[in-house]
Order: sequence, then C-alpha cells, then structure tokens
Amino acid sequence: MNKIYNPFYKLLFIIGILVYSSQSIAQVSSGDSLALVSLYNSTTGHTWTTNTNWLTGNVSTWYGITVRNGRVSQISLPSNNLAGPAPGLLAGLDSVVRIDLSGNHLTAFPALGAGQHLDTLSLQNNKLTFKDLIPNKNLVDSFYYAQQDSADVYIDTTVVEQAHVSLVALVDYNPQIGDNYQWFQNNTSIVSGSSNTYTISCMDSSNAGKYGCAITNLQLPRLTLYRRVIDLNIQRLANPGPDFHVCGTNSTLQGSIPAGGSVLWSTVTGTSAIAYDTSAITAVTNLSVGSNIFLYSVSANNISCPSGTYSLALLTVTRDTNPSPAYAGANISVCGPQAILHADSPSVGIGTWTVMSLGSATVAQPNSPNTAVNMLTFGNNVFRWQIVNGACAPTYFSEVKVFRDDTLSRVYAGRDTSICPTSYMLSAILPANTNGLWSVASGSGTFATVDSPVTQVSGLSEFLNTLTWTVSNTCNTVSANVNVNVYNFTVANAGPDQQVFYSPINTYSLGDTLGVGSGGNGQYTYVWAPTNNIDSPDAQHPRFLTPDSGLYTYSVTVTDGHGCTASSTVNYTVIRKAFLDVPTLFTPNGDGVNDVLYIPGIESYPNNELTVVDRNDQVVYKKDKYTNDWGGTNERGFSQQGQKLPADTYFYTLKLEDGKAVQTGFFLIKY
Repeated sequence: MNKIYNPFYKLLFIIGILVYSSQSIAQVSSGDSLALVSLYNSTTGHTWTTNTNWLTGNVSTWYGITVRNGRVSQISLPSNNLAGPAPGLLAGLDSVVRIDLSGNHLTAFPALGAGQHLDTLSLQNNKLTFKDLIPNKNLVDSFYYAQQDSADVYIDTTVVEQAHVSLVALVDYNPQIGDNYQWFQNNTSIVSGSSNTYTISCMDSSNAGKYGCAITNLQLPRLTLYRRVIDLNIQRLANPGPDFHVCGTNSTLQGSIPAGGSVLWSTVTGTSAIAYDTSAITAVTNLSVGSNIFLYSVSANNISCPSGTYSLALLTVTRDTNPSPAYAGANISVCGPQAILHADSPSVGIGTWTVMSLGSATVAQPNSPNTAVNMLTFGNNVFRWQIVNGACAPTYFSEVKVFRDDTLSRVYAGRDTSICPTSYMLSAILPANTNGLWSVASGSGTFATVDSPVTQVSGLSEFLNTLTWTVSNTCNTVSANVNVNVYNFTVANAGPDQQVFYSPINTYSLGDTLGVGSGGNGQYTYVWAPTNNIDSPDAQHPRFLTPDSGLYTYSVTVTDGHGCTASSTVNYTVIRKAFLDVPTLFTPNGDGVNDVLYIPGIESYPNNELTVVDRNDQVVYKKDKYTNDWGGTNERGFSQQGQKLPADTYFYTLKLEDGKAVQTGFFLIKY
C-alpha cells in the first residue's frame, strides 16, 4: 500500500506542537508570563545566583515563582544578584500577593497597579529611592523598604580658593514632596545645609573636607538615604611658584594670577628690593645671603568674598655662596676590593663622590667625605670629590686614585753578568704601583739611587757580588737577586818616577825592570803613550831616548784577556850638568858596592876623556869616552898593568867636551 504525502498534514502537525509547547511553558496567563520574562531580561537573569528552569519548562518550576490557579501568586528572589530596573510589567501581576526582591541591586521599581494589593512587599537593601517606594506604600499590608544603598556618585574634586561652589544631592530626578535634606561636613551637620543644594560662596581652607547629605521623607519614616561622599579639596589661589635657590644677588619672582585678580608682593625677611610689587612677575634685587622670604597675596576679586579677602603664600628664595675648594685626599693603594676615602669636609656646600674610571667600583655613601668604596677593580680606580652649594655651579673638584694591588708572584732584578770595572748599571723592573729597594746580599756595593730599578752601583768588590732587588705592595713582598762578577783586578805599574841624565846615545827602559802588568788573567797587551822618543809603544819595556833635559811623562795601559784594563803613569826628569860630581872615594873590593868609579851624568858627554895619575904623577888610567866602568886597576904601568892599584890618593883630569873647561880633582881608593 503506497503512502500519499500531503504537505497540509505536516503544517497541521507543526502548529499542534507549537501550541502544546506554549501551553506547557506558560501554564499561566500570557500577561504573567511576559512580565516574568521581562523581569529576567531587565535584571540580567543570566547572571543571577540561581535561575533554574527560567525561560524553559513549566513556569511553576521556575526558581522563586509560585503559581496558583494558573496565575503567578508569589515572586521570591531575595539576594539573588538581580541588577538593574524592575520592569513596569510587574504592575500587571494582579494575582500576586507576595513579592520579595530584597538584598539585590535594583535601581528602580514600578508603581503597582490600582487593582493590585499585596500582603507583603520586600524591597529593602537595594538601590531604590523615595520615587520608587512612596507610590507603593498604601498598596501593601507589610512593606519592607529600609535600608537602601547610597545614592548619586562619589565625587573627588579640587576647588580654587575664593571660588563659588554648589554641592547638589539629586536622590530623585523629581524629588517627592516632603523630602528633607541635611548636609554634613566631615560627619558634622551643617546648620545651613537643609536644601538639596549646599552653596559655598567664597571657598577657603575651612570649607575643605568630605561632604555628605542625608535625605528623609515623612512618608517613609524608617528610611534615610545618603548621598555618596563629595571629597572637596582646596587649591591655594596664591601660587608664588616653588621655593628656589640663586647664586647671585638678583633674581625674578614668578607668581601666577587668576583672570580678573590682583596681587601684592611684600618682603618678610631679608634686605631685597622688589621692583613691581603689584605684578605677578617682577625682578628682585639685593638678595641677602641665606633665606629671603616673600609674602604673595592674591585676591580673585570675587564679590561673594568679604572685602579684603586674600590668599596668602610664602616664597623662600635662598641665596647661596660659592662652595668650598675640594680636596679628595692622597692617592692610596689597597690589596682587597674595598678602601676608605678621606676627603676634606666642605665648610660650604655638599660634596658628592663620582666614580670616574671604568669598572665595577661603587661608593657606599656618595655624600660623605669619609666613605667606603667597594668592588674595586685591579689597577687604578678614580674617584671625583665635587662640592656644590645650591644654585652655585660646582667650580671645584678633586680626584683621588685608589690602586688595587694584585699579589706579586715574582720580580726581575736583571741579568747576571761579569765585568771588569767596579761599577755597573743595574736594570731591574719595578711593577706599577709598587716600591723597590736595592740591598747587598754578598760582596759590596753602593747604589746611586737605592729605590730606583735602574741605577748605578759602584764600589763592587773583586769576584762575586750578589745584589738583591726587593719589591713590595700592599699585598706582599718578593725579592730577586742579580749576580755581578768582577774579574780579578788587572794592575798596571809603570815604575817609580826617575831622574836620569841626558844622553845622546844611551836609552832607558820604561817600567824599570818590574812587571808592568799583573793580576787579571794574564795575556797582557800594552800601550804606552805618548809614542814620542820611545822605540816600541806596545812593548812591556820600551826604550826611552832622552832628547833633551826636561820632564817627560809616560802612561801605560795594560789589557788582560777579559778586556779589563789598568793604567799607570811614570815621570822621567832628564837633567844635564855642566859640572859633574866625581866621587872622592870608591872601594873596588868586589863586594858589588861602589866597585867602579861612577861619575853621575857622564853619559851626557859621550866624547869625554878621563885621565888618572898617582901621587908620583904616573898615569895609571886613561880612557876616551868613559862609561863608568873602571874598577881601580892599573891600566898603564908595564910591570903592574891589570893589577889592583894600592889604596891611596889619586888625581884625575876630566875633559867633558872639546872646547869646554877641564875638571880636575882627587879621590881615594880603599879596600
């Protein structure tokens, strides 16, 4: 069997469902249902504390709703977070006998309809006013309306001194007949404050405070409404500007003035002179050192204020003097990360420390002359102490260096060496910000500058000299040695000074017969100077040929194998006598003493001629070019030739040169 589809049947089915649903939701009159839905929507039902089944299911199941005989008879939603105005449709619920909307946030409630009369109406602890409550007071048997939340808004405002001010309490937009007002200032009632508007005609400091207003109505004697607080602050009309400092004797006063107002400047303390005392901005001269106090009087010229009403304010202008000179103290060195600075305390002004160097250093008390500084970095930490005094520019500052030492690990005293002389230039190293000192560990030495790393040391002893370089800082002290070995001293000896006779043919050996060089390591070389009249300047004993009488000085420099040198000087005095001193006695006995006839200076006359005769005038010795070599033998007699002459007196004739006088005389021979 085929089913025939008819759209009309479907439409009838849908309409039937809708009718059934509407009847099942409402189960009350449509007016009651619409009034409840309006209440839900008007008071933000979705935020109620409890809204079970509202707008769904049978009305009798809605939270807080009681239905009797198809009509709403009770609404009970106390303390359920209803917020906003209750809708006017509630006035159409003519079967309701009890409404409890207490403890919510309702801001309005409609007047009940003429046909309504409730057993109980509970509206206390909402935000309702007399205009919401008075119209319903005669339509209920039990009316609960007190108390209600404060009305209007909180105001925090500032009013200029001498202004006209009106405070208003608008509890109802159309205040009901019979409303009574009482204004309070700081919880004290105001005698003249019995209107919804309280007027202050000339604002002064006594009017500042917290204002409130209590509103009552004889029709609801248990209810007092309160206007929320008006916090009224006063702004001083006289505004001379902030106190300030100057460094000189002149300045400018810069007050403010209201439109239509007038001002007057006057001097309270000091010797200053005001250029234009009725001008808000004026020059002032001859300021005293220290505080100069001025009185600034301002009138707004408000006709509501009593005559002679002024706003008064004091202005202090401090004249400063130049700050004291700054001294940050002596530079210091420390071993750790902290130090104490010691600056001079300023007699005028305030000092401030500033870290001028890079690093992590901090100042514990920046304005104290004696303060700790912390977190010092290694090396120099620079701090500036600057003095300022009020408005006077800081013209002085001083800086101090705090050097943070590091622990010394070693020090360099120089390189060990061996030298010839007894003095030496030391070359040690002195690290930054340390002190050094030389001392002798062994040997000897005298330092030119005992605390300098580079200095001359003299008086070194032969062989090993150990010198100590000691370096210290605030952390520790370290030392190092340098060895200076002085080679065995080389000695030069040119011999004793001598007096010799001039000889045109004979030479003298310089240095006599001594060893000219000694000491050192041997391997000597010699240099004689000057080279005049000597045969070999590089010989140990060069031969000296006397050129003429006079003084001849020669020096010799001896150098050993180390290159060490020594020098010595000898003087030769060359004489030439015109008359020779022939001895009067000689003893040719072979003892090596006075064994020959020695005539000093005979070498000066190489072409001499000597003749000796005995007392019988017999020639016993005759010699041309005598050279001090006759030993008292008979050189002329035939029988006794070559024999020693007997002890006796002998006579001589000495001819020095041709053409010169002949010397004669005698001498004795003894044995």
